[in-house]
Amino acid sequence: MVPKRKTNQRRPGRRRIALALLCALLLTGLLAGEARAQQPAVRLSQLQIDLWPEYDLPGMLVIYRMTLSPDTLLPAEMSLRIPRAVGKPHKVAQQSMDELLYDLDYTLDTSDEWLTIHFTALSQQVRVEYYDPRLDRIDSERRFVYQWPADFEIGQLVFNIQQPEGASRFDIQPEQGVGKEGEDGMIYYTIEKQNVKAGTVLALEIQYEKTSEQLSHVLQPVRPVEPIAEARIGWSTFMELLPLAVLVFVALVISGSVLWYWQGGGRPRSPLRLPYKRSAARAVLTGVYCRECGKRAMAGDTYCRSCGVKLNDSSR
Repeated sequence: MVPKRKTNQRRPGRRRIALALLCALLLTGLLAGEARAQQPAVRLSQLQIDLWPEYDLPGMLVIYRMTLSPDTLLPAEMSLRIPRAVGKPHKVAQQSMDELLYDLDYTLDTSDEWLTIHFTALSQQVRVEYYDPRLDRIDSERRFVYQWPADFEIGQLVFNIQQPEGASRFDIQPEQGVGKEGEDGMIYYTIEKQNVKAGTVLALEIQYEKTSEQLSHVLQPVRPVEPIAEARIGWSTFMELLPLAVLVFVALVISGSVLWYWQGGGRPRSPLRLPYKRSAARAVLTGVYCRECGKRAMAGDTYCRSCGVKLNDSSR
């Protein structure tokens, strides 16, 4: 009889392991999606909205300075609506721990009236800027209507409206707010609101007159970061710079001395010894003797080398 071949039977354990891993991956994805869907709505502890008409462009510069509440889980998915007429935001950024702004990636959704900006905040401080071209102009009269259905619950809301350079009869409705001069010399009107619920429609109407087309940014003078006191000019400034000048002078002297030494100027040098060459004529003895001491003279001697007596011509 021919023995039957044994067929290779696949182990059912491998299939079960693969199926279990697949189910675990699917379950993890579902849980992550459910957790994201259940993420609480972002709440802002503070929102400052800057409205600066005719600042550096003919339209209205709108700046949202958002501070997320401390209990916000980061990273946080955020969505902000801006008017469709804007086209796209000028800047979407977050402030890092070094107090610098870094751009954020974003996407846009378009509806009939709004553009919705979607982005992920990695910091508590977020800024969005855009230029609204809907600033009406009729001769010298200006009019702008701001409207925004709040996309977040806001603990403290602050409107900061800048009065343009050269503007008159500046009026804000439904309330004027408090006008004060800022550090840049511009007039700012402040309107504050507390505990604004999400979905609340915020609206302001700004009207003023302005005969010039000059922008406020161009007309602003260049100002120092800190005021320069008169006492700091002249002698006091010289006295403050004197220690630095002395340090620079000492450093130059030390550097020059080291350089001079290494180039050989300060190293001890062995004296140059010229080779001594004895004259052949002086080395020749003659037959002349001194009449006083009897010392034998050499060729060319006029006086005796021993006693100094002049040698006679006859003895030479």
